[in-house]
Amino acid sequence: MNVPTATAVLLSLVATIAPGAQTAPAPAQTEARGEAAPDHSDPWDGMLRAANDLKAVYSRKNTENMAEVDRLLKTKVCQINRVNGLIDRTEEALDAWAEAMAPYLKNWEEAELRRVQIGEKSLALSEGDLKITKDLISADKREHEELLRKKADLESQEHTAGIVSQIDSIIKDLQESETKLTADQKTFDDVTQSVNNTKAVLAIRLIEIRKYKAGLDEFRVGAHATYEEKRSAAQEVCNGKRPNASPLPAKPGGKGN
Repeated sequence: MNVPTATAVLLSLVATIAPGAQTAPAPAQTEARGEAAPDHSDPWDGMLRAANDLKAVYSRKNTENMAEVDRLLKTKVCQINRVNGLIDRTEEALDAWAEAMAPYLKNWEEAELRRVQIGEKSLALSEGDLKITKDLISADKREHEELLRKKADLESQEHTAGIVSQIDSIIKDLQESETKLTADQKTFDDVTQSVNNTKAVLAIRLIEIRKYKAGLDEFRVGAHATYEEKRSAAQEVCNGKRPNASPLPAKPGGKGN
């Protein structure tokens, strides 16, 4: 993993995935214009700001310290203590940022879980309303079909004054039935759309939060692995240095070397 590149990618996720983060200014912006107003849409905005400050510290140390580590490695001189010190401070900054983000993300995950649970209850009610609406439409259709049959039966008879009056009454009832059927159908369509929309968006933010958490964990593990590679490379430089001493003297009473 290219740590500086991966760092830039992951740090940008805070502004695009973590809830509330899109309104939190970057550390450089905060320093330039003073203390920014809190984001009242994010109840844990203070936690995010603190984590972002630690993120900036890590980003700076990673850039500066790893550049120095690479410079030391190129010298091919054993400098394991300096290399380890630089890497230790970088990893401490990484862990501080990741551990500061953890409770912030946990709070948002729990909040979104509660929202999903409430949404599921609302969804169940909407689906119940949908079933009722479907039943109403079925009843309307049956009534509509019955009125059509009665009208057809009456129209097939001789048109006496009484039958004409009955037909006129049925036509009026039919018109009312059609109006009711149209209204019930609109209600059905609205409830159906509401149910489908709820299903589509119910857990999106929860998924995004978990995705960010997984990305942060993956980055943290990968960064530590990269730092260990740097340590190993520094140790290899030291391992390759052979003792440069004169031969030992001969043992007393023995042959010389």
